[in-house]
Amino acid sequence: MLASHRWQLAVSLAIVSQVEIRAICPLGIGGSCTGTGSLATATVLAAIIGVLGGYLLARNQREKRILRFVVADTEDLAAALREHGNFEIKFAHFSTTELILSTITVRNAGNASIKDIEFSIKIPGEHPFAKINCASSNPALASQVTVLPPVLGGADPVFSVALPFFNANESFGIYALYSGKLSQCEVTCRLPDTTVQVYTLSELYRMNDRRRRWKNVLGAIVMAITVIVGILIGKFAKDLTYPPI
Repeated sequence: MLASHRWQLAVSLAIVSQVEIRAICPLGIGGSCTGTGSLATATVLAAIIGVLGGYLLARNQREKRILRFVVADTEDLAAALREHGNFEIKFAHFSTTELILSTITVRNAGNASIKDIEFSIKIPGEHPFAKINCASSNPALASQVTVLPPVLGGADPVFSVALPFFNANESFGIYALYSGKLSQCEVTCRLPDTTVQVYTLSELYRMNDRRRRWKNVLGAIVMAITVIVGILIGKFAKDLTYPPI
């Protein structure tokens, strides 16, 4: 059904492009107006623009559920303190000389809300102390995120995170604070009818750069075709105004 609607929209735009050209030459493509070669070429190019524009419009408007996780670079918060000699960081009844921070940004990158979200975050390695907090510029969103702590003292602690619903373009941050060695947090998530994306920060930058280059190339191609169609239509109109003697 979606593919059929997309094709109908593309064909409609192509027909509109041809109707605009027929307005210049009432006899149509098969008529005897002077410059029919230019008209035929312009019609084909206009149809291409119509089909391409219809496809891109339909693709942009379709419902998409995309849950994106971006894992930032891990930070050693105690590195600067170690340069100044002995120190100790205390949390309630626990003390450590190592403190690592891992940040994960969670975003609904689609255009539809996602319900009943559940995912897990694993911190590989031995971490006697590990804690996860959620933060967002939207306090109502942050208050609905539930984090279940793992059993502390074991290897590879795993936190379970849940959210009843997640609106389009909303985001929040997960901050993992732990002792032990530097570790790259691992995200596991599987949801129905939802695309789950897990990127590192550098991977996201590369992906956005590639997408930006493709958009520039596509924009240049469409602009070139539009200019050519305009030139051909102008030539055809000139031939009608000044027919050959």
